[in-house]
Amino acid sequence: MVGIVVAMEKESKFVFDNIINRKPITICGKEGYTGTLFGEDVVAVISGIGKVNAGMATQCLIDKFNPKYILNFGTAGGIDNSIKVADFMIIEKCCQFDFDLSSIDPVPVGYLQDYNGIYFNAHAKDINFLKKCNLATADRFSFDPKDIDLIKKLGCSLRDMEGGAIGEVCTANKVPFVMIKGVTDIYGNPSNEFYENLMYVCGHFPAIIERVMNTLTIRKVFK
Repeated sequence: MVGIVVAMEKESKFVFDNIINRKPITICGKEGYTGTLFGEDVVAVISGIGKVNAGMATQCLIDKFNPKYILNFGTAGGIDNSIKVADFMIIEKCCQFDFDLSSIDPVPVGYLQDYNGIYFNAHAKDINFLKKCNLATADRFSFDPKDIDLIKKLGCSLRDMEGGAIGEVCTANKVPFVMIKGVTDIYGNPSNEFYENLMYVCGHFPAIIERVMNTLTIRKVFK
């Protein structure tokens, strides 16, 4: 079984509409479904926005269903011109740029003592048809230039509000995770077409997710 965590209903709808024999479930107060998606048994949940929501939903899926891997997909913002609107990216590493103990401990921003590092490694090596990059997560959607500079220093090209938490929970439970992000906006390039971009990206998620899941299944990456 594959566990799927998505933050928002808008992001999930086009993919979840493809779930066969779909049955509604509630996990830790989060709404979701069981069924079959692109040939795989799945349990899929809409976590809600933010690190706590995403982490809680992921842990509940792992505890109750013991998935062979967690798949997270959703929208994200690019922070430099190496990323374009409507790009679809697979994440190699994720981190939490709002975790900061540097005032009391000589460690860099994002460093987590429990893991002796900053980054969580997602599974990306088998998905060669998508661009690869790193993701920075925080419980805020900030246009503060200091945040953007920090994200760049961390070697990340995308930001969101869930990925780093999902990565931490999966790492703690020794469950592999795969993250696919569709880009809706780029820092420094404001657009009045954000919602059109959102709908475009979400509308193209089914084809992307199907190809990712099929690749992982055919190559028997997770048994």
